[in-house]
Amino acid sequence: TEDGKTKLSYPLVVDLTIHTPGGDLPAILINEAHCYENSDVNNRLMVSFTGGTLMPAEEVRNDPSKLELWCSTFEGAYKKADEERSYFGWVFQFIIKILLGLTYPTDSKHVFRFGMKRSPVGFLDILYLDEDLRITKGNRGTIVVAERMNKQSLAQ
Repeated sequence: TEDGKTKLSYPLVVDLTIHTPGGDLPAILINEAHCYENSDVNNRLMVSFTGGTLMPAEEVRNDPSKLELWCSTFEGAYKKADEERSYFGWVFQFIIKILLGLTYPTDSKHVFRFGMKRSPVGFLDILYLDEDLRITKGNRGTIVVAERMNKQSLAQ
């Protein structure tokens, strides 16, 4: 509970594929967020993202050739970006870091994590909700339909 509001923490897990010249790399992006009920608007949740993690999917972690491709793709990526960043890029990065309290990822072979101490707040309007289905509309107009997975699907 913060400021008299109950905040719920949740990870938003996204499976994605990173296309590289050496082949495709399945990956997992985990966005971390807090949400809490808006007391002024019925069926609205306020949302703030607090950080995230990019990591190789299990298929990559279990395949030495794919893991080597992951490492060669990302090894030294932030150092290289720093070396190639323009003056404007450095200023922009500094401003974003100060405004959001952003912690940038550092070079790592496998997992990249960032954090935000002062993230912008958005909202989700709950358009429909039952035991199996949730339909929301975000503050930028995005409509998301989420279906609950049953326990049998999770076991597979």
